[in-house]
Amino acid sequence: MTSLIIASMRGRVGAYSALVLTVLLGTVLTGGFASLIETGAPSGLSAADAETLTTMGAAIGSWGAVLVFFTVISTVTITVRQRHNELTQLRTIGATNGQIRAFVCMETSIISLLSAIAGLLPGWFLGRILLRAIGDAGMVDTDISHAFGLATATILVCGMVALSAGATALACLRVTRQVAASVDDVDRYLLPRSRVILGSFLVLSTLVMCIVATVVSVESDDPWLAMQLAGSLSIAASVGLGVLAPPVLRLMAAGIMPTLGRNTPVYLATRALGRRTLRSSAILLPVVVFVGVSVGGLTMMLIHNTVSDTGMLAESDTVELLNYVVVGIIAVFAGIMVVTTVTAAIVDRERELSRLRLVGVSRAEALWSITVESILVSAVGALLGVAGSLATIFPIAIARLDSPLTSKATWIAAGVVGLALILCVGTAWIVARRTVDRRSYAMAT
Repeated sequence: MTSLIIASMRGRVGAYSALVLTVLLGTVLTGGFASLIETGAPSGLSAADAETLTTMGAAIGSWGAVLVFFTVISTVTITVRQRHNELTQLRTIGATNGQIRAFVCMETSIISLLSAIAGLLPGWFLGRILLRAIGDAGMVDTDISHAFGLATATILVCGMVALSAGATALACLRVTRQVAASVDDVDRYLLPRSRVILGSFLVLSTLVMCIVATVVSVESDDPWLAMQLAGSLSIAASVGLGVLAPPVLRLMAAGIMPTLGRNTPVYLATRALGRRTLRSSAILLPVVVFVGVSVGGLTMMLIHNTVSDTGMLAESDTVELLNYVVVGIIAVFAGIMVVTTVTAAIVDRERELSRLRLVGVSRAEALWSITVESILVSAVGALLGVAGSLATIFPIAIARLDSPLTSKATWIAAGVVGLALILCVGTAWIVARRTVDRRSYAMAT
């Protein structure tokens, strides 16, 4: 099996690029903030310095870890589904479902291990940069030494490998069941029960926290309380809405065809979304998180700047920098994941595009069908992302402005949504064009 794994990894370098980038960036993101927690652990530090470092590392690192968790699961699922035909052939020649799962899990674990190890050094640099920025802002002593020990590195690497292996096992379980049943490339209409429970829990808990944050902040004289309570709610709300997004995507696909007509690109796009909703929705999660975190965070800072001349606390620099770092790093990570996830999803459909060409669909019609589909997916993601951002905006706006919204938030939302559309649709167009031109048609013939 070892020789088979090595040969498979050599032949699938491009297919695993999305997984490599996801695990690498995830290690960098979580490693940089985990190092702040380790830096604040020694007993020689003052209580204030230790609390600042631990708070920043835990607050940002925990939500970054949640984002990495769902992104890795989505990326691994797409990567395993790309190998449906290969797994079918292994099943045909006598491999059992257990052997197939062990083979793919071991392969993914090796790739994740190497990617996580490669991300340790950039994560160490990120931690040093963050510590220097915190020290230059006067939040902690500038003489504090940055710590990134073997224990932290081991926990990060083992966590990434375990996460990738677990996600691969779940994806392989679905794929091998599909292979054994010899079913076609159609998703189930209903969401898995675990996904419904997880998404519902995140959305409902965020709604409760939003109400609590609003009530508590209005009655408090602390001008930073609303930001502290509601600043991260847009992340949880966006993840929950992204998990529950497939039915919304299917309904939009069903309702858009009568509006746009039954020309070939629209028909192919809506048909693909109706049959492959769960797979197409893999792109939704990073889009929803990107829009939700960016709109919520930028609007939060806009409200802060609007009322910054009223009663700020002494620790305002800490809170402001914390929010800028949260918004910037997580938004950049989510934006990169939008590109990589879209790329992996389009590559996953290489054979489908080949078949379309063979049955007479022109190159332009195939490209426009992918473009229309990516527009619909990114539109749903942007809509849900804006809805998720309200979990942060409402409590802060009511507490600080005595109004649930601010007019300037509309321009922020429009700019972020436009950027998300450019990332999603532009990447889909470029990847689909290269796939159709260079490989798909030649491979099918």
